[in-house]
Amino acid sequence: GKTSFFDALLWALAGQIPRLGEKASCVSRYGLSGQARVSVELRQRDDTLRVTRITDDETQRLLFAVNGETISDARAESELYRRLWPDAQVTGNSGEALTGALTRSVYLQQDRVRDFVEADNRRQRFAAISELVGVGRVTELHSDLDKSRRAWSRATNQKQRQRDDLEISVDQVRRRIDDLGDKSAVLYLTEVEWTNWWVAIQEAGVDAETPRIDSAGAADSLDGAIRNLDAVRRSERRVVDQAREMLQRWEFVRELVAPVEDETLLGELESAIERAKDAVGVAEDNLAAVREKTADELANRVEEQDSIRARAALAELALRLLEDVCPVCEQVINRDELIPRLQTLAALEPTEVAFSDGVDQALKEKALADSALVAAEQQMAEVHRSHRERVAQTSEFMRDMEALGFVSKDWREAHDWLERHVEVARRRINALDELRRQGEALAIKHARSTEASRRRDLEQQLAIITKRVRQLDVDLSHRRRTSKIASRLLTQLRDAESRIVEARVQNLSPLLTRIYRRMDPHPSFRDVGLHATTYYGRGRLRPTVTDPTHDFGPQDPNVVLSSSQINVLALSIFLSLNLGLATLPLTAVFLDDPVQSLDNINLLGLTDLLRRAKAERQVFVSTHDTKLGRLLARKLRPIRDGERTIVTTLQNWSPKGPHTSTRDVHRESTDLRVVA
Repeated sequence: GKTSFFDALLWALAGQIPRLGEKASCVSRYGLSGQARVSVELRQRDDTLRVTRITDDETQRLLFAVNGETISDARAESELYRRLWPDAQVTGNSGEALTGALTRSVYLQQDRVRDFVEADNRRQRFAAISELVGVGRVTELHSDLDKSRRAWSRATNQKQRQRDDLEISVDQVRRRIDDLGDKSAVLYLTEVEWTNWWVAIQEAGVDAETPRIDSAGAADSLDGAIRNLDAVRRSERRVVDQAREMLQRWEFVRELVAPVEDETLLGELESAIERAKDAVGVAEDNLAAVREKTADELANRVEEQDSIRARAALAELALRLLEDVCPVCEQVINRDELIPRLQTLAALEPTEVAFSDGVDQALKEKALADSALVAAEQQMAEVHRSHRERVAQTSEFMRDMEALGFVSKDWREAHDWLERHVEVARRRINALDELRRQGEALAIKHARSTEASRRRDLEQQLAIITKRVRQLDVDLSHRRRTSKIASRLLTQLRDAESRIVEARVQNLSPLLTRIYRRMDPHPSFRDVGLHATTYYGRGRLRPTVTDPTHDFGPQDPNVVLSSSQINVLALSIFLSLNLGLATLPLTAVFLDDPVQSLDNINLLGLTDLLRRAKAERQVFVSTHDTKLGRLLARKLRPIRDGERTIVTTLQNWSPKGPHTSTRDVHRESTDLRVVA
């Protein structure tokens, strides 16, 4: 479409389309070749230039032909910049410099009409104008110098911190030298004394290797050996404590073992158990006899009581059935004698049968005999348990003695062995204590003997650090002078840059005002200007509008203008840059559908302005409105010999692209026309 046409021109000349992003694809998805190729022919004085750029989205190639002679790639880029925008050759990013010049003064992109007024900040606007008026390299130099000055300042500050740290180190080294004490310390530690002590602790069981007396780690080795010596001493101390504990246990074992040899108690207990068993047997026999006798007596008494109950029951029955004649034998009964007798029999009751006292006595005797037997057996069991406990404790004592190194099986010999063991351990402890005292004295001697060498090392270190501090002082002094020179240079460069840009902007102001008034977007704010200032060492540029009738000073366009009016202002600034600058990459102006952001009144003003600019620039205008296209074709028609106006129509888009038709707008034959 229309925008693709203008983007293709920009890409062919600059190799990029910023508004699409860095990784935008230029290759059509419907293309069969898998490449994008754009060729632009330019005329520069008497030379014919042809720029051809080809890409497959992976690599890009540039061909540049001058009057038929073609060069490629790096040489082509250099020649292209030299021909179109020479300033781009001396900048860090030539492509961006050329692209900025084209998009700010030649190609007004459809979707970025208002960038200069709204999207770009004041610094970006100042940088864009600087590039266009020919001081872009000065701006870059100013920016690079400013960055270098900041980096220089950071490095200077780092060196200053380094110098301050070294000064602190100087103070610390001096304090350490002062802490060493008198410089005339006597060196009296000998190699023999040093070696003998190490041999002695090794013979005492301390794990240590003899270091050289003048080695760097001699003091640390000595401290470690003393710590190992203390560990061995603690081990011997534990041996003494354990032996003393075993002596106390030996006394206890001796008290336990003595009753084991006395068999009298066991014999007495066995006799007592036998007597208790005999007493239990006698009591059981006596109880059985008493129970048998008592059972016979009980049976007789039960039989007697049963007889009494039977007679009483018969007497009671006879009293109920008694008549004058006996119902059984049919004899005559004397009732007067018989009834009292029957009543006496019926009144008889059986007595309670009681156990004999002999059974209770026999039971008591049996219980006493059983209790005596149980007590004797319990006492015997206690004796056996006590015996087993004594045996177990004695065995445990002997096992612990074996762990200490006691080899005899007789516990009686343990006491003397333990006393000898304690005495040996005490002597070892005393020897270790003496070795520790010697080690501490040796450490003091070693420390004193190494003070001189340590002092020499510290004095050498102090001399090196002091020399480095002096060097840094000289370097910092030079860097401060350099920083002052750079600051003065930056100030002068900034002032020069600001004056040049301000002067060029002032020169553009009349043209900008005429263009703005010709489109006449606002009835009151009819004057427009660009104001260049410096803020914190940075150039700033801001567009303003003014109401000359009511004397309202410069105002921010974004506050007082409508969206369409801001579009007119942005278009006016663009055209003033295109028409007012002495040097441009191309003596042309590309307007990609600018009318879509304008109302009808502004549109007519723009059309009239383009008609006047046609004499100075090759004008490319695109529009989507057919009626407006016809109006532009008529307004921009050729009126002099050598002028040409071409209308290209894009329609019926397909995967292969739009159908294009091109026609020339012919010059009218009549010079005058009467409009009624």
